[in-house]
Amino acid sequence: MTPMLGIIASSISGNLAAPWTAATLPSSANWIGATFDNGKFVVVAEGGTSAASSTDGITWTARTLNNGQSWRGVVGGGGYFVACSFNAGSGTKSFSRSSDGITWVAPTTNIRDNYIAIGYNSGTFASVVNNASSAATSTDSGDTWTNRTLPSSAYWYGIAGGSGFVTVSYYNNKAAYSSDGITWTASTLPTSDGYVGIAYGGGIFATCGDNTVSATSADNGATWTQRSMPSPGGYGAFAYGNGKFVAVKGGTDKAVTYPDGITWTLTKLPSVAPWGCVAASSTKYVAMAEGTTKAAYIAN
Repeated sequence: MTPMLGIIASSISGNLAAPWTAATLPSSANWIGATFDNGKFVVVAEGGTSAASSTDGITWTARTLNNGQSWRGVVGGGGYFVACSFNAGSGTKSFSRSSDGITWVAPTTNIRDNYIAIGYNSGTFASVVNNASSAATSTDSGDTWTNRTLPSSAYWYGIAGGSGFVTVSYYNNKAAYSSDGITWTASTLPTSDGYVGIAYGGGIFATCGDNTVSATSADNGATWTQRSMPSPGGYGAFAYGNGKFVAVKGGTDKAVTYPDGITWTLTKLPSVAPWGCVAASSTKYVAMAEGTTKAAYIAN
C-alpha cells in the first residue's frame, strides 16, 4: 500500500492551558519509561534497579527491579507489568515482570539484546531491538519470549500496541506494523524527523519526532499522514488517556494534549526539567523527569 505523504496542517491553541501540578518521585534516578495499568502508575529507571509505583500519580513508593541494567521501557497489560532493557549484561535477562508493580522477577527465557521499547496488545507483549531487525514477543505475561524479525534493520525507537502493533524508527522514515507481533510489514513515515514516541488511542496511532513534525495513522500503521506540533517540537514522550494524546518535551516546561493528532493544546509543566516519560490513566496524565525527583500531574 502506498504511504500517504501529503502534509495536513494542524491547528494549535495559542494560549497555555491550565498548568500541571508538581509531585515528588522517591529518588533522582534516570526515569525513562512509564505506564498505567490496573489502577497503578509504574515507572522504571535506566542504569540501575530503580522503579516506583503510585495509585494516584502523586504519592510514590520506591520499588526494586530484579537486576540492575539499562531499563528503557515498561508497559502494563493482562494483569502484569513488563520492563525491557538495553544492552543487558552477561548472565542477565532483558526483561523483568511484575504482577503488581511492586515485586519484580526475571522471566524464564534467557533472552538478551538491545531492547529499546515495549508494547502490549490483546494478550501479547512485543519488544523491538534498536539498530537491528529483531523483535520478541511473549504471550504468557512476559515469562517466555520468542524472537521475531522486523522488515529491515533500523534504529527502532518506539512501539505501541492497540489494534495490533506499530513501531517507528529514529534516524529514517521507517515504520512497521503487525496484527500479532509475529509477522511484520514495512510502511513509510512522511519524513525522517527522528520519531521517538508513539501511542494508540481512538483508532489512531500517533507518533512525534525531534522537530515540529508528527504523524498519524488510521489504518493500523499501513499509511501515514504528516501533522505538525507546537514549537519547539521534540516531544519525545507520548501517551493516550481519556480520549486524548499527551506528549512532554524534555529540557523545557512544555507539554501538549490533543484528541485527534490535529488540534493541539499547549500546557505548562511545573518547571523546566528533562521530562523523559509520561503515562495516562482515564483521569490523569503523569510525567517524570530523568535524573531528578520531579514528577507532575494534570487532570485529563
